[in-house]
Amino acid sequence: MGITEKETAKVLERFSKLKAGRTSWENHWQEAAENVLPRRSDIAQTYGPGAKHSSKIFDNTAGHWK
Repeated sequence: MGITEKETAKVLERFSKLKAGRTSWENHWQEAAENVLPRRSDIAQTYGPGAKHSSKIFDNTAGHWK
């Protein structure tokens, strides 16, 4: 027995709602990532090859957590 069309529609609707809720946070996450882990800050934007990632770092304290 497979998934019905109704169940699929419910899952897709929930996914859309969750994705919409996440969108408002992505810019905040992006900004935090650019300041803490600039080379891994591809949440809301992507960087091309050779792009400078570390221009927003003014203190590397947050990068030392483990």
